[in-house]
Amino acid sequence: MVLFKTRKQKHIIEDEIYVLLEHFTDASLKMPMYRIHDLFKCTNCYPLIFGYFLGAMDYIIEYKNIDSIDAKKLFKVYLSITFTNEDMGNANDLYEMCKDLNTSEKGRKYMFIGRMAFKKWLENQPEIVSDLNRMLYDAYIR
Repeated sequence: MVLFKTRKQKHIIEDEIYVLLEHFTDASLKMPMYRIHDLFKCTNCYPLIFGYFLGAMDYIIEYKNIDSIDAKKLFKVYLSITFTNEDMGNANDLYEMCKDLNTSEKGRKYMFIGRMAFKKWLENQPEIVSDLNRMLYDAYIR
């Protein structure tokens, strides 16, 4: 459990997490968005896409030793800012879907790939993370 000495310290850590996730998300989506027009209109892709990013979030929670209450808040805000144009209602719906991903074999597989991609990205921070693109290609384009 992370114990913050001050509210300001907690805010700095949250901002750092949002920046890391934003950069990782941009790098991960660069190639798929280029290849698949209207990627987020394809709801069949949601388990794959959001499982991948849930895995990244899962890794950062462990990496930064964040407690479950703060982790839930951070993930909802991340979903809201990144995927729903700050619509917390839609972000809550996405969050509920993401929670269910952890209960399926495919969802856990996507989470594992996202988790490893984020870990690898943190170590190297390459411009493009190809794991999401590869999964989308294998699952939906082939």
